[in-house]
Amino acid sequence: MAGQVLNSLKDFWFALTETYTLMWLGITNSFYNLGILLVDFFYFWKNSLLRKINWELFWQYAFLDPYAISTREGSRVNLKKENLIYGETPYFSIYKILKYINPTKDDIFYDLGSGRGSVIFFINIYLKIRAIGIEIIPSFVKNSNHIKAKLNLQNIEFLHGNFLDYDINDGTIFYIAGTCFDDDIVEKIVQKVKEFKTGTWVISLSYPLNSPYLKVEKTFVLPYSWGKGTVYIHRKIS
Repeated sequence: MAGQVLNSLKDFWFALTETYTLMWLGITNSFYNLGILLVDFFYFWKNSLLRKINWELFWQYAFLDPYAISTREGSRVNLKKENLIYGETPYFSIYKILKYINPTKDDIFYDLGSGRGSVIFFINIYLKIRAIGIEIIPSFVKNSNHIKAKLNLQNIEFLHGNFLDYDINDGTIFYIAGTCFDDDIVEKIVQKVKEFKTGTWVISLSYPLNSPYLKVEKTFVLPYSWGKGTVYIHRKIS
């Protein structure tokens, strides 16, 4: 009897500790993301069009956040759950990456898994190059296209589907924030790289792409919505 009581107390203490740990992590992450938002505001929100886009994004997801949408609609697509874990790239991080690459007006940027489309909107405004987002979650694509049409934005596209099914060989810069992609998807991405033009930039997050066709030119450690992430900037060499 005493042993059962002791085990029950241990289970209760473990559950209580785990609950408070999760609460503390949630609070810490909220303050961390607030800091990211303030940095983005300081550097970039002087741009009136970007402010309008952020206002539209805010209202699109004010009552159902993108994490919930990704979970709900992700259950209906033919991909493993871990391949659909949602995260966001701050403006400051993508700006620093592309400042190193220094795109020209002839470049074509692809975001493979574009989420809410914020990276595509930012690149379109600040770099004035063609930007294309491919996303498998329908609501993200629908909402992004709504904002594009409402603000009459040019030279950007939001496409619905699995990016592995698209012909994207016209691209010159690819962004793959696939931190949680499984080995099968990563291998298919590596196979797709073979078709890219020599000199193409391929940006991956958390891990380099193991391909004889790619050379890592630069690495950064930059902030993301979930914490710090290592960015690998590759160049297609053959």
